[in-house]
Amino acid sequence: MIERRQTVSVTAVSDLYWRLIVSSVLVVSVSTLPAFITAASIAQAGPELGYGAQELGFLTSIFFLTAAVSSSLIGNLVERIGWYRTMRFNALAASALLFIIATAVQNVWALGLALALTASIYGAANPAANLALARHIPADRRGLVFGIKHAGIPTASLLAGIAVPAVVLTLGWRWAYAFGACIAVGVFWLIPNRSDDGTRVEATNLPKPMNSRWLAVLGLGSGFATLAAGILGTFHVDAAITYGFSEANAGTLLATASLATIMARAGYGYLADRTMAGGLGFMIWLAALGAISFFVLGTTRSAWFVVFTLLAFSTGWGWPGLLTYGVVRANAGRPAGSTAITQAGIFLGAGAGPALFGWLIENHSYQAAWTVTGVSLLLAAALVALVRAQGMPARA
Repeated sequence: MIERRQTVSVTAVSDLYWRLIVSSVLVVSVSTLPAFITAASIAQAGPELGYGAQELGFLTSIFFLTAAVSSSLIGNLVERIGWYRTMRFNALAASALLFIIATAVQNVWALGLALALTASIYGAANPAANLALARHIPADRRGLVFGIKHAGIPTASLLAGIAVPAVVLTLGWRWAYAFGACIAVGVFWLIPNRSDDGTRVEATNLPKPMNSRWLAVLGLGSGFATLAAGILGTFHVDAAITYGFSEANAGTLLATASLATIMARAGYGYLADRTMAGGLGFMIWLAALGAISFFVLGTTRSAWFVVFTLLAFSTGWGWPGLLTYGVVRANAGRPAGSTAITQAGIFLGAGAGPALFGWLIENHSYQAAWTVTGVSLLLAAALVALVRAQGMPARA
């Protein structure tokens, strides 16, 4: 009888872990899905609503800059109100806004307003998910778990990529947002009930938290990395079409590359757990390899464009889970507040990048945009290396 009770308890804890992990991924995905559907459906929705590559850049910038402000303001609030309420609110609000875009948006101005509103609630999604995982997942599994958790954005771009041939080209672009609204409702019901807090993992022997100044520098470095990576999800479909791919093949390539990113983030986290290494060391190498991939991407076409797309996604956009793992490891006492600072840097990069690259693409070329992307990743690697050397606890 005792053994049976123990088995049930272990099974319940395992179920909680997986529901937390999956819902943490999906709450981020549905909160960013409007931005990625807008990018992926540019060929269909753009002419009807009045936006092209440059306008798409500004729309995406509005989304992520709004999220940056929201994240920096709300991180400590999430610590107080809890991950459960925050995540469920995010899912419901995202569903409502996706439905509004699907049924009511008639021009680019209304689309911009809807994206800004979605971004304002998205700013709380990552700190809430980070808090839930830091409180419930054992320390020796967090590298893998944060790698999986940061599959949220590539999952959104994966869904958007799949939506192009499956929904946008068959039913119309508005249906892509409508299906997204239904997914968000499902995420709401998937989030574990807060009564499961009895399995909470308590932190012991907490290290001295990082200085906020070094967290800000780390956020700046992650911003440069995201400045580069953000071009992939926003402009890759348009770039592939420009380089001669069909619209359906461009969407399929985006979905495939996004899946590669998801697998890479989980794999890097698993390696961090197995080697007990800090996440930032891995991040430096990935940023450098990503820079090389982008430099080459601007000179390739056809099959080589596919190869270096996969490399760019899995290296230059494969590091966010490692960043969160390193920051949570160094700031176990306040995971939501500390990751909100670095997440704000990520959002700033994601917000500034699309407008800059939209201008470069419209006025110069994709090759110029890829080159600037590579330089941005090299700057990110240098800043993260500086923080790791001067501002982080040992082996962070």
